[in-house]
Amino acid sequence: MRHFVLAAGIAFAGVAVASDALAGGYSHGSGSGSCSFTPSTALVGQSFTVNAVGLPTGVEVDLVVTNYEAPTHTYGPLAVNPDGTWSATFAEPNDGWWNFDFVSPSTNATRLPNRDAFCKIRIG
Repeated sequence: MRHFVLAAGIAFAGVAVASDALAGGYSHGSGSGSCSFTPSTALVGQSFTVNAVGLPTGVEVDLVVTNYEAPTHTYGPLAVNPDGTWSATFAEPNDGWWNFDFVSPSTNATRLPNRDAFCKIRIG
């Protein structure tokens, strides 16, 4: 019986840790920032510019770029301008929706980052 209780306790602890570690997400919804693209759509390999405004200053801001067919790319820390703006040019290698998440360290004592701005572009 003692071994069963110990094994059950270890199994429960493992599930609790795994679910917390695998939960993902952000500590807040969308931040006060926003981002956009110029042009608003692009072809595979075509350059486009990402423009972000309202990003926090004085803290590390990273950019996480995801697409269902490509590896996740993280850029940062970004050199956010004193007025909270940032821009850069990208060209993506495959089609589909590309998600651009601007994130910074949590401000509410969670381990999840703040989502400062989010936008997505359709590459055709």
